[in-house]
Amino acid sequence: MLKADPKVAMPVVMRRLKAGDNKLLPDPFNNAANKRDLKPEYERMYWYLSGLGPAAKDAVPFMIEDVKNENLQPVSRNLAIRILGNIGPDAEAALPTLREILKRTDVIGNSLVSLAEQAIEKIKAKK
Repeated sequence: MLKADPKVAMPVVMRRLKAGDNKLLPDPFNNAANKRDLKPEYERMYWYLSGLGPAAKDAVPFMIEDVKNENLQPVSRNLAIRILGNIGPDAEAALPTLREILKRTDVIGNSLVSLAEQAIEKIKAKK
């Protein structure tokens, strides 16, 4: 996991997230139905965020977008869910999105459900 002072790193991370139009790897088959992954530099940044806990709370809206993004690979969406759970109660805005995942019965949904359940529990925990 990357180590950096959150006070220094979070402004840089937030600038990257806000500029995020190049966040996904290009689709090699130019087919909108294909799932896409985060670029390696974003994946590293997301792993960094997952270790910050509540200090990553400014990233909540971006993680919600990623959880909702059906064009992301489940692995990338799993990472966004993990970040939300690690943020804890400060990620309360993500609860409706995470609860929607619990309703899914398809294979991809099933891979997200247990992480969503864990994230909901962490978010609902008292501060």
